Amino acid sequence: MQPSAPFPVRLVLVTLFDPGDAPGPFRDGEFRRWTERLPLPDSAPFGFGPQPLRLDRKRGILGLVTGVGNAAAAAAVAGLGADPRFDLSRAYWLMAGIAGADPEAMSLGSAAWIDHVVDGDLLHEIDLRDAPPGWRTGRLPLGRDEPFARPPRQGFVVNAHRLNAGLAAWAQGLTAGLELADSPGMAAYRARFTGAGASPPAVIRGAVLASSNFWHGPALLDWAREWVDYWTEGRARFVASAMEDAGVAHAIAALGRAGRADPARLLMLRTASNYVVPRPGLTAAESIGSHREEGFSGLVPALENAYLVGRCVVDALLEGWDAF
Repeated sequence: MQPSAPFPVRLVLVTLFDPGDAPGPFRDGEFRRWTERLPLPDSAPFGFGPQPLRLDRKRGILGLVTGVGNAAAAAAVAGLGADPRFDLSRAYWLMAGIAGADPEAMSLGSAAWIDHVVDGDLLHEIDLRDAPPGWRTGRLPLGRDEPFARPPRQGFVVNAHRLNAGLAAWAQGLTAGLELADSPGMAAYRARFTGAGASPPAVIRGAVLASSNFWHGPALLDWAREWVDYWTEGRARFVASAMEDAGVAHAIAALGRAGRADPARLLMLRTASNYVVPRPGLTAAESIGSHREEGFSGLVPALENAYLVGRCVVDALLEGWDAF
């Protein structure tokens, strides 16, 4: 019996978490809007992720949930890329999920098309209390003996991925005029900030720092900004913190080397559900404790905007497939 030919996928939709019907504040998840509204009516078993794959076989769309963190995301994407059931050689990849925002760069509910992914896990670390006088952080680049020692060494490890700038710019231009979801609670929380953090939701472009640690506070924000600047050699601006992007980017780069995917067709979208620093008047410790009550007032609008903004790009790619 002849094996069936691999299913030709035009677009892979990557989401990061979706608890299904589990109770709790995150029961809404990142995937459900896509499966129900796109829709993705068919399913296929998938041992590399926490849920079965979902498909729209008529339009050539495949969707998956990776699980939380860089390791889970890399395993799921690499597993999909090696799956003989699918031909991903011409597929676009859209990763769409929520993130923490730098309030100097983006506001709650805003959407950021990512142009650089910087890994926040690959490093040396000592407690700052054990560091020499004058060090601003105890986090050092691998192979270096002081913070932010130049030049950065990106060789045996990869700390930064530069995505297709033209594709990200096209996606931002296509979606910049969309009316994004907002809420009174989110607007009230934004009003406690100044600058970009106080503004209505918008579509921007910038860099994401991907770390499996859920970090929070002004000292770590200073480190994140400098870490992104360091590894991109000043080419990128930190806008969002998330937990899976480096794993996804690393896996797709590996699939590209194996001829299983095209890294130039990777799009990443992050929408702001919270800020990475406390609102004025709270310490970082107090803010962590209050997050579930007020800091995630942007969760539902951010989930909605990840779908609204991402869906616009999905439709444009598929409707113009002959050109793309």
